[in-house]
Amino acid sequence: MEQAILFKSLTIYGCFFAFAAALAFVVQSLRPKADDRMNIWIRIVSWMCLVPLFIFSAYFGKLTFVVMVGLLTYFGLKEFLQVIKIKPNCDYCRTAFGLSALFLVCAFFGLNEIYFSLPVAAVLIMLLVPVFIRKSQNSVCLSSGALMGTLYVGWMFSFLIMIRGLAGGFGYIIFLGTMAAAVDNLAYAFGKIFGRGKKKLIPEISPNKTVVGSMGGVLGTVLVAWLFRFSVPGLSVGQCLLLGLLLAITGQLGDLVKSAIKRDMGVKDMGNLIPGHGGVLDRFDSWVFSAPFVYFYLKYFIK
Repeated sequence: MEQAILFKSLTIYGCFFAFAAALAFVVQSLRPKADDRMNIWIRIVSWMCLVPLFIFSAYFGKLTFVVMVGLLTYFGLKEFLQVIKIKPNCDYCRTAFGLSALFLVCAFFGLNEIYFSLPVAAVLIMLLVPVFIRKSQNSVCLSSGALMGTLYVGWMFSFLIMIRGLAGGFGYIIFLGTMAAAVDNLAYAFGKIFGRGKKKLIPEISPNKTVVGSMGGVLGTVLVAWLFRFSVPGLSVGQCLLLGLLLAITGQLGDLVKSAIKRDMGVKDMGNLIPGHGGVLDRFDSWVFSAPFVYFYLKYFIK
């Protein structure tokens, strides 16, 4: 079953990349600046590297997948802490990384009772940091910022491991990742093509996002969910489309949350690790926000 999902997924993605490359040839002729043309190709090449890497890490099992998610967590948390101006290697930073690693370990071994108790432990531990280091200066800002990063990046990323551990987990990971990528790209494309001069979605948070782009992203993602229904054979068509709709909404909410953080901190990108895309959180913000919703949807609403 997993081999069939792998083959079909790679085939569809291969067709998509071929179409994207052909489209780039057309688009580059309309862009007067060489830098813009180069950026299109950089983004496509980055996607062509990221997609197989993520798919195969999930395909080969939880061990390879936890390594991949661990790397995303490390770089994502590092970006977040740098953006909110918490110095690297400080006690708050080390505590955030330690707790995030603990989330991944518990998720990997399926220690559910411990796993779902860890956020409470994280709050208590982070509040105790200034007591243990005997420094109260800026402790409220540092504790709250590090705690937010721990939960936002560390805990929410670790839900990907929890999903992979479910029956049919590989297919659910494929579905989640595809929907997250679809809503990002389709909302952007619809906004660029049909959203010029149209009503903005939330201009105070993200000035470039439009209502037309958001709606187009939702509708397009539901169609992509229907196309990728083969990856979630345990769901009916209705359940598959509902999950696609849920991911389209949560994915955009995740992007808006990241935009609010960047706007508050006055930065353009969360990082520069991924050429043409920015940082890990710039590319995987939809995944971070959607993963917990997918897990609870599958765990408690799908029998």
